[in-house]
Amino acid sequence: MGRGDPASIFQMIGRCGRGGEAGLAIMFVEENRRNGKNCVADFTNPYVQTDDEQMDALAITPVCLRVAFTLDNKLGYVPISPDNPNYLLERKREDDDRHRLTDDGLDECHCSNCDIEKFKVGLSKIIHMRNNNFDELVANPENIKDNPLNRPFLNPETIAEWNPGPTDAPLAPVLESFARSLLGDYEIIFAESFDLSVSDFLPSELFDIETARIVALALDRGLPLNQVERLIKGEPLPGLLHVIQSAWDRFSSGEIYSMYTHEQKTYEEVVFRRYLELQSEMLISEQTQLEKKTANQLALKQQKAERMAKKIQLEKEKDERRIAKQAKAVLKQQEDSIKQAEKEEKARKKTEQAAANLVAERKRRLKKEEDDQHLAMLQLKAKKAKDNHQTPE
Repeated sequence: MGRGDPASIFQMIGRCGRGGEAGLAIMFVEENRRNGKNCVADFTNPYVQTDDEQMDALAITPVCLRVAFTLDNKLGYVPISPDNPNYLLERKREDDDRHRLTDDGLDECHCSNCDIEKFKVGLSKIIHMRNNNFDELVANPENIKDNPLNRPFLNPETIAEWNPGPTDAPLAPVLESFARSLLGDYEIIFAESFDLSVSDFLPSELFDIETARIVALALDRGLPLNQVERLIKGEPLPGLLHVIQSAWDRFSSGEIYSMYTHEQKTYEEVVFRRYLELQSEMLISEQTQLEKKTANQLALKQQKAERMAKKIQLEKEKDERRIAKQAKAVLKQQEDSIKQAEKEEKARKKTEQAAANLVAERKRRLKKEEDDQHLAMLQLKAKKAKDNHQTPE
């Protein structure tokens, strides 16, 4: 709504609440539009916007939505930055108007960008909205009581989207022929549904060869018709899906498609066998590399162990030589001590012998002196006796 002419959605929102009662405008926007501008950085010139870009800006703008609507009506673009000069001027004008001491001033804005928490609560309570509690939902959504009978809608489990890849090049001849046959079928349905003379579109514009190739690839893949429908651009014409299914049933039961599927199956088997061979070769190569790596690691560990053993042996021999050298030095020191002790003992004995000889010599000399004195005394006595004997009475 509003994609073709954004002014229309703003006009409708502008009518909301004009009767004097509270109004609630709920907008459904595309958060991520294909080939659209889905973030602020995508807008190279935010002041010049096309209709689609205006709606893209409305989906992602962080500014006050009331101000955004006003600027779009005045200037023809939706501001996407709170620093936009025009946005700041309009925001100031509305703030000044809201603070005027009159009854006709603007109410405070409660849009989803201005009052985020209130918006989140209101969004969770909107399933319980009734005519009699609508004003309360807008003003104070947290006061709305949950109705146990109202259960939120849960999206059914979705099937992973299938991507057909690029379809600008022709498919395999078998599928390409089926895709081109779909173009003819579509032209027939289109001619039955519309008057070609007054139609603004050609059948090839609504269902082109690329779309036909996507349908052919999807049916060949085995996708159900409801998924094929989602791959067609826009809403399919009435009866188109039935025609596609009938055409595919006839085509897939034919001999040409059977041969094609047989060739594809054979090719896939060959590719799978080759894949297994390559996988086996890769596993063998990885195992060989692992064994080689393990052997290298063991060899490195062994070399390291040998180097450690050799180092330990060298250190042991070095310690033995050091101990032997120390023992030899100690033994030599002991021998030198013994020789020194023997030398000192000999010197002591020699000294003692010399002292003994000196004492003996002194004793002999003293004895000789005593003998000489005794002899002299005897001679003196003998002389006195002789002298006394020779003297007359």
